[in-house]
Amino acid sequence: MQTVDHPNIIKFYESYIDTKYVHIVTELCKGGEFFDYIIEKKRFGEAETCRMMRAMLSAIQHLHSYGIAHRDLKPENFMLKDKASDAELKLIDFGLSTRFLKDETHMHSMVGTPYYIPPEVLKGDYTMKCDVWSLGVIMYIMLCGYPPFNGDDNKTIFQGVMNNEPQFTDKIWSRVSTGCKDLLKAMLQKNPDMRPNIEECLNFQWF
Repeated sequence: MQTVDHPNIIKFYESYIDTKYVHIVTELCKGGEFFDYIIEKKRFGEAETCRMMRAMLSAIQHLHSYGIAHRDLKPENFMLKDKASDAELKLIDFGLSTRFLKDETHMHSMVGTPYYIPPEVLKGDYTMKCDVWSLGVIMYIMLCGYPPFNGDDNKTIFQGVMNNEPQFTDKIWSRVSTGCKDLLKAMLQKNPDMRPNIEECLNFQWF
């Protein structure tokens, strides 16, 4: 947090250590969790989805440029700066983040939150493209109101992540543009070698 500086990443100011706690002072976000905003909105139009996804991708692009993978991207880990309709998103919670070396980009710890974990993390061998998958899941939820791989328990969710393809058959998807769905399908590509990186995502025509 001390290393990075981006308008869509929570700003770290200073820390204090006493005999019991480490106190971290960051900028104040009065808008609440993005998760709660999704629950309130239920579904997003493409224009708002585009604005917010560009902000999220830009924040992760900045992290990756410093050799940092977040590894726990989910709506609960984005805050809204304030209650305004065009409030900025702020990425928080670097508890599972890690640095990776440019010439040794594979990671092996199985970390993350079930709905947002990509298949390669479940296999225990992955790169920073794990963050692209998680953002794809967030984008899918924003557009339709439910996750692409659902289930009553983690085992069922993980089986879906490993074996199923995201579905676009519900009526809601008929109102979503082809360009938008093309980006989603690319971000939720199970083979990370075929999945675009952050820069390639931002270069999609949809933006």
